Amino acid sequence: MSINHAAVDRLIDSMSFTQKVGQLNQRLFGWKSVERNAAGRLVASDELKQEIDRWGGLGALYGLLRADPWSGQHWGNGIRPEERPEAVAVVQQTVLERGAHGIGVLLSEEAPHGHQALGGAVLPTNLGLGATFDSQGVQEAEAAVAAELAASGIHIALVSGLDIARDPRWGRCEECFGEDPLMASRMCEAIVTGMQGEHRSKVGRGGVAVVLKHLAAQGEAVGGRNGQSAVLGPHDLHEIHLPPVAAGVRAGALGFMAAYNDIDSVPCCANPWLLEDYLRDQLGFDGIVMADGLAVDRLEDMAGSIPAAGRAALLAGVDVSLWDEGFARLEEYVDDEQVAAAVDTALRRVLELKAMFGLLPEDGADTAAIAMPDADAIAQATADGREQAKRMAREAITLINDGRSAVTLDSIRGVLTDAQAGPCDCRRPIRRRFRLLPGRLHRPSARR
Repeated sequence: MSINHAAVDRLIDSMSFTQKVGQLNQRLFGWKSVERNAAGRLVASDELKQEIDRWGGLGALYGLLRADPWSGQHWGNGIRPEERPEAVAVVQQTVLERGAHGIGVLLSEEAPHGHQALGGAVLPTNLGLGATFDSQGVQEAEAAVAAELAASGIHIALVSGLDIARDPRWGRCEECFGEDPLMASRMCEAIVTGMQGEHRSKVGRGGVAVVLKHLAAQGEAVGGRNGQSAVLGPHDLHEIHLPPVAAGVRAGALGFMAAYNDIDSVPCCANPWLLEDYLRDQLGFDGIVMADGLAVDRLEDMAGSIPAAGRAALLAGVDVSLWDEGFARLEEYVDDEQVAAAVDTALRRVLELKAMFGLLPEDGADTAAIAMPDADAIAQATADGREQAKRMAREAITLINDGRSAVTLDSIRGVLTDAQAGPCDCRRPIRRRFRLLPGRLHRPSARR
């Protein structure tokens, strides 16, 4: 949808400082925003209602549909695919009914390599996608993932892509496309174009907004420890870690996630050079910057307090929080002119993104008219996504062969077909039928 900038300005003028700050917060775990009543139906939780009442609305909600061991959501307690329309409707209607300005909430979901939800289409990890050397295939696969997300009522996909694998000890290497900045750049372009469409043409029209992560140099962490310092000079930063960022901006990415790590002692989510001078002024980025989970609160030692941590991140260029308390304490700076101006700037970016998805009330309306998900559309999009996932998984198969082995792609496909025929230990026939030996690299043909 097009953005009515005048309407956005009127909304900003009509909001209290508390309501403005509320639109920048993404504090709740989404799976805690709904619960089941005695009849087994999904209803709004007290936690959701309290959060809406506190801010007079809700800016963004993270992970409503997320399911994995970390969230504790599974087939026994999570939101099943057929329940997605009900869950989204409960959340959006509760926000509209209890909010002060009739503004819907942005729903964000993890999609590092597919939708991280019960029944969601899951692609090979980025290492596998990188092994295909097929950016067009990745674009088509990510478009299918975006279609599932959009059909489910989701607006923002949090997608890994910027990280470069620099230390095999790092536990998140699977989120990287490999060691090559050019590969990561091409794949980031494919992700953004696939999910958002050319020139953002699918945003709000069957696509989603992409938040690329992590900005920046997270793969450079000392000792391979997640969130540790990246010790590197400006040459390596620009040659290795920033090319995918520039590629994402060129493709039209609507968001970036500021990483946990610091770069030469300056935390990424409190780095005005990275988030303002480079990202916005030099590259021309015009979307939102989201902090990584609790990254703002990790600034407490640097800033002196949790409220000061929120202020530092905001003034450095962070627009939207994730789980932290720092942004929730920005209310304490109501008389700080610098903070007030930065809040308005970030708020305008958030509201403009909401406008793209029809989450703002039209002129003359009290509340936004939000289209709710359709179960049949979700099922079809998920089925399409699974077909894309199978295709990319076949392309990702890589053979290491010294020329003496009889390994062929046909032999691997035969083993996989046998394994799919029924329950078995699929590792045993693979060991019996061939050996993978060091030597030449053999890949499937690029496209099928």
